[in-house]
Amino acid sequence: ELSTLLPENGGYTLWVREAFGDFWGFQEGFVSWCGGVIDNALYPVLMLEYFEAGTGLKLPMWLSYISRVVIATCLTAVNLSGLEVVGVASLVVLVLVLIPFVLLALAGVDEMEPSAWGQWASNASYARLLHNVLWNFNGFDATSTMTGEVVTPHKTIPRALLMSTCLVILTYLIPVLVVTALDPDWQSYDDGHYTEVATHSVGAVLTAVFSASATLSCAGMYMAELASDSYQLSGMAEMGLVPRVFRQRSSGGDTPFVAISASYFFIVLLLMLPFSQLLEIDNWLYSASLILELGALVRLRYKIPVPGRPPGVFNIPISTKGLVGMYSVSYTHLRAHETPEHLVCRLLLEKKKKKHR
Repeated sequence: ELSTLLPENGGYTLWVREAFGDFWGFQEGFVSWCGGVIDNALYPVLMLEYFEAGTGLKLPMWLSYISRVVIATCLTAVNLSGLEVVGVASLVVLVLVLIPFVLLALAGVDEMEPSAWGQWASNASYARLLHNVLWNFNGFDATSTMTGEVVTPHKTIPRALLMSTCLVILTYLIPVLVVTALDPDWQSYDDGHYTEVATHSVGAVLTAVFSASATLSCAGMYMAELASDSYQLSGMAEMGLVPRVFRQRSSGGDTPFVAISASYFFIVLLLMLPFSQLLEIDNWLYSASLILELGALVRLRYKIPVPGRPPGVFNIPISTKGLVGMYSVSYTHLRAHETPEHLVCRLLLEKKKKKHR
């Protein structure tokens, strides 16, 4: 709704700024950019974990860090080539990621136990489950940061979001159904377990394919996230919320190379942290930014009433009261998983808010 109402680069930063002013627009942009950078740091860590799981190697800490930096550097170089290159690469990755699971299903169809799909965990860690579910399904708002690059966004973006939702569900549903049917002891799963199932069911050849698939998946997510973060930072520069140097574009790929370079610098620093810590911080920042986004959605319903909006603007078929309910769910999630470290972050934000008042 808001991408079609305000079709410019900057996305959610622009929404919050339009709804609540420059101060909160900057807070939204800064928190979202920090969360995006942390999210980007997750993928080289995961890629190396998949490599170690597939090969059985365990790299020393210093070599592990250097390997993560090399991975991040290579993928950042792709983003500097242009947005179209990132889009094509992401589509190719999507197809390649699903192929190993289709092969595994065909090869292991005789060994499948579909009854495992109905099992229920007695000792599940629901807090960790919610963290992973939120992370796996967040990021749909990331498209908004590049709205200014889209032709006819009022038609393209709603269709793209609908198609993306279906594809995301498939990319999780197909692997989970196949692997749990082949190995019903899903409570023993750990990072890289899909490759172990492939080895047991088919052999080392498919294991190598799985490792490559998982690595490609992380590569695709890294490129997409970095594109979103860099265009968001560039959009903030166009709004005057950050120095205008971040809006500079390269002459070749027309990419915001300064914004990309800034994100890359902090990603390299964060690569020293383990996956679990990065994930929790990422989710907290995303939930905090989502509260402001939903608040902007409600506020703009009153500031720019639906009947008076330009023709072609997509409006969510939910009442304003229903949107307030979505706001409550997001805030509940944020507070339910608050750790002492996150509490300090929230108190600092509230302290800034009081000073602003």
